Amino acid sequence: LRTAHLERALAMEPADIVYLESRYDFDGELARRTAPEQAGDLRAAFLVARRGYDEIEVNEPAAIDCVRRSMYVVAAVRARDIVTRRRSSVVAYAIGNIDPSDLPRPRHPWARLGRRLDERLARILWRQIDRVAFGTETSRDLYRDRFPPLRRDARTVLIPALPAPCACPDQAPPRNGEILFLGDLSERKGFDQVLTAWPSVAASLSMARLTIVGRGTLRAAADDLAARDDRVT
Repeated sequence: LRTAHLERALAMEPADIVYLESRYDFDGELARRTAPEQAGDLRAAFLVARRGYDEIEVNEPAAIDCVRRSMYVVAAVRARDIVTRRRSSVVAYAIGNIDPSDLPRPRHPWARLGRRLDERLARILWRQIDRVAFGTETSRDLYRDRFPPLRRDARTVLIPALPAPCACPDQAPPRNGEILFLGDLSERKGFDQVLTAWPSVAASLSMARLTIVGRGTLRAAADDLAARDDRVT
């Protein structure tokens, strides 16, 4: 659960939020206002089955670390549907652009077996979704090309993710040469490309300054660059 989820919850129709763990940017004040519930996989499924909902949003199938949790919840939803003789909608927001089968394989045999199970579950989960909103064209292409077809009655829509309007002054002074990287310090977010490109940028632009905000697997590389270059913070 991230602060962005809580901010959106305040602007959207009321809904229950059940989460496994919080991200480092978790805002406690917003959490008190939105009252999310922390629960393990099985308890999350139990809560959904006990309460009953018209609509359940689960993590997208490409989010392989969450696929078992999503399958527990969907199984609980479908079991309740049988008892109540109605059908709840299972929906997802998809921005994933990497097929789980293309990710590096774990080294431990049991972990590899678990990964193969998750990959199979991801495709089963995809077939259970009633509506999906794609946030990028690359995500839509991934699910179209690498996942089985959705059911005929399932609906999809592409809504490209856009930044919120800037609330800054219209006449903000220019900040020539200042470069900001804000995000996860990982190859997935392209931070390795920032590290590779910076020497050329620094050599060609004497006024260039690089500020790095974030944390991740390449944190040590960021620290090393900042220690060697006083133009990097």
